[in-house]
Amino acid sequence: MCYRIAAVLTAFAAVMGCAALSSRPCKAEQLKPQTVQAFESYIRSKEAISDKELREGKAFLQIDALPEPERSQAYTGLRGGQIIIHGEERQCGSTACAGIPGGLIHDWTGIVFVPGISLPQALAALQDYDRDSAYYGPEVVQSKLLARSGDEFRVFLRLKRVQVITAVFDTEYDVRYANQDAIHAYARSYSTRIARIPSRMNSDHLTLLGFVAMFLAGVSYASARWNPIGLLLATACLALNWFGDSLDGTLARVRNCQRPRYGFYVDHMIDSFGAIFLMAGLGFSRYVDWRIAACMLIVFLLLSIETYLASYTLGVFRLSFGKLGPTEIRLLLALGNIVLWLHPDATVPRLGFRLFDFGGIVAAGAMAVMAIVAAICHMAELYRQETR
Repeated sequence: MCYRIAAVLTAFAAVMGCAALSSRPCKAEQLKPQTVQAFESYIRSKEAISDKELREGKAFLQIDALPEPERSQAYTGLRGGQIIIHGEERQCGSTACAGIPGGLIHDWTGIVFVPGISLPQALAALQDYDRDSAYYGPEVVQSKLLARSGDEFRVFLRLKRVQVITAVFDTEYDVRYANQDAIHAYARSYSTRIARIPSRMNSDHLTLLGFVAMFLAGVSYASARWNPIGLLLATACLALNWFGDSLDGTLARVRNCQRPRYGFYVDHMIDSFGAIFLMAGLGFSRYVDWRIAACMLIVFLLLSIETYLASYTLGVFRLSFGKLGPTEIRLLLALGNIVLWLHPDATVPRLGFRLFDFGGIVAAGAMAVMAIVAAICHMAELYRQETR
């Protein structure tokens, strides 16, 4: 099996500490226009070389262009488990080098032989982007396939780089695959977004952001009683809450500053208060009957208590049930907000319930069932463990 990642994929610019794995360098680092222009020119030249090699079909891998016996020796080394790495460094911060002014390019090529698999198996593994964090950790902290159309992919990666200090980057890529023939394939990947999480921001700041955002979401829902713009404000606050709530633990882990007991206690106390804020705002708005909002709050707190007790007694902690978790609930709320903003009197067809009233009844019922089922299962497990 032969697999080629075009040379352009391995080029990245590092300017004033910016790790930009990209053909479109990170704007936040204030790269000079001439540096950006030189970098893009370099990328175009590498792509042109790669396209020529692919058209000619003579040197699919870099070692194919080696004279004999070096070529045969390289292939023998690969079959024996050797990894071939070749790199170029081009630095141009002085008049001695006019190619990349004010920048530094590392262009690395790596070749490895993986025995016993076919090309389709290799491509399936490479395109399994949701598992990149498992394959390439700890440098890839989180990964997700955002979209796919045929052989074109849009991918999210959260990267961690440790060089004296730890830096965390949220990145997105457009990846395009192509088959050269039955046994050769290649891909090109272009970063479309690189955002660095500032080192001055820590997990406590993100936790506080999530807490304040949930409080403001409740206030926004309450204000929607008089002005439906509150629904849109609530949607924005839910997005901020998701950002803070989902990143605080991740940031603590990648920066190796975890405080497990403190984090567990603070995070879930804040979640409980956040639920009170949110349900109070919904109950005060004209979109949810206050009794339904109160019922949702009670059942949510009951489910939370069951979850925390299971975590303490069994060491099992679950925030999601099936495919429904905090992120999905926020998305459903945001979608409902938009529908109600467009159609304030929206009801469920044939049932006559207001949209959020129906959603609240379903949510309360589902959480009640989950709490009961989880309690029965966990009691049975504890009984088995302590009556042996």
